[in-house]
Amino acid sequence: MIEFEKLKQRLKNIGKNTTEYRMTVKEARDLLAEYEAMKVELQKPRTEVVLNEPTVITRIIDGGAF
Repeated sequence: MIEFEKLKQRLKNIGKNTTEYRMTVKEARDLLAEYEAMKVELQKPRTEVVLNEPTVITRIIDGGAF
């Protein structure tokens, strides 16, 4: 997210009348590489942890008046 944060900060610093933003080839390649890495990471299947603990059920037994 480093390159995305840099781009966001630069876009915040640009004036309202600016219609064009240019970046260097290195910045563009770094941003593209970071995007591709995130894309691959999101496609990986997520594993869920299942605990084998018994479920405790609390029951209140009302026997009426004492």
